[in-house]
Amino acid sequence: SYAASLRPGVWQLSEMSTGSYLRFTSDSSHISFKWTLRSVCVEKWFAGCHLFHMPDSGTNAFDTYIWDSGASLSTSSSAGGWCHYPNSLLHYSESGTGSLIQPDSFRGQNSTWLVYLPLRNAPDTIYLTPMTPGTICGAGCAADIAAEFAMPPIVWYGTSIQQGGVASRAGNTYDAVISRTLQREVLNLGFANNGVMELAVGKLLCDIKDAAVIVIDCLPNMNAAQVTNRTIPL
Repeated sequence: SYAASLRPGVWQLSEMSTGSYLRFTSDSSHISFKWTLRSVCVEKWFAGCHLFHMPDSGTNAFDTYIWDSGASLSTSSSAGGWCHYPNSLLHYSESGTGSLIQPDSFRGQNSTWLVYLPLRNAPDTIYLTPMTPGTICGAGCAADIAAEFAMPPIVWYGTSIQQGGVASRAGNTYDAVISRTLQREVLNLGFANNGVMELAVGKLLCDIKDAAVIVIDCLPNMNAAQVTNRTIPL
């Protein structure tokens, strides 16, 4: 909804920095994941398209995670956590069908999945189909065994390192790791261009009614005094 208020370059960078989670629980050992992506450009690698400078490693379709309570896999925390789980959905494509295979240690019980969907290649349609006996239900159902994400969210405005562009996948940047670790949603506002604040992005921040904390992250590139000076509009 803010695309019209931002410079195209800023909006395009934001599309590489954020997304949404699809969370579901299933007792099926094999789930078919079928998708079609929204149309973002006539030619993905042509100058002028916001994916033209992204290598394959940075334009993967989806990252998947599975909730480990601390007993099924190798999570060291007794409280459990989200573990990255390899799948057949990792290569960018306009449409396709992949498989989510339940780890052997989960067989016969529920497993809760978290699929990270970057905005830059957001799906137009998604279909989840159990291929073995079992059911699928959405987050919050009785079978859901994962922790709830807390609110209010963390608001994060950072450098290209966490923005998710170039060779990074948005689901694996460190703000996404922090989000899963703290069980708190992170609103990732994308690239701060070494702390040069965009007034239009400040407009977005003013519309956020509540936040646990606002992170302005440019310290790898500048000292604290420069960050303070350049983010005065905040």
